[in-house]
Amino acid sequence: MNYNLNMKEKEKKMKEAEILIFPTKRGSRYIDLKGVINVIIYSGKDMIKLMPIAENSMIDVWDKDEFHIQVSLLRFVNIPHPPITRENVAEHLLEYQLNILGKTMSDTDKDEGWKSNWRMTKKQKEMFKSYSVGILKKVFRFNTSKALSTYEFFNKEFGLSEV
Repeated sequence: MNYNLNMKEKEKKMKEAEILIFPTKRGSRYIDLKGVINVIIYSGKDMIKLMPIAENSMIDVWDKDEFHIQVSLLRFVNIPHPPITRENVAEHLLEYQLNILGKTMSDTDKDEGWKSNWRMTKKQKEMFKSYSVGILKKVFRFNTSKALSTYEFFNKEFGLSEV
């Protein structure tokens, strides 16, 4: 009898937890009440770092539980995006690179010389490189050296230069 009660309680807790699960992986996107898109750039055990996609914006550091409360209060709304595949990995990496600068793909249409006009800091470039190599290893199942050489090709063709 106690076993059945414990199982029912566990099932109830699991259902409640499923309702309140929000994606907190690196690269997950949320829109805030002001309409600014925020990207999770770091997700640790107890901490999340959100980067607003806006010029001269500061990275927000959140306690994971507090962030979940804010999402449940609809201060942030998750923006689902398609899974990263072999077909869309280049587009995803380019968009991620632009997001680091506070730009979007639509901004490239407005500025013809975007590739030469926009520059990344050394820290931003290192952050993008570590993210890109991890994504390439995961999507293509590359070893590290192959992922690095593929990143170098991508960086040569589509990468922004350093300041």
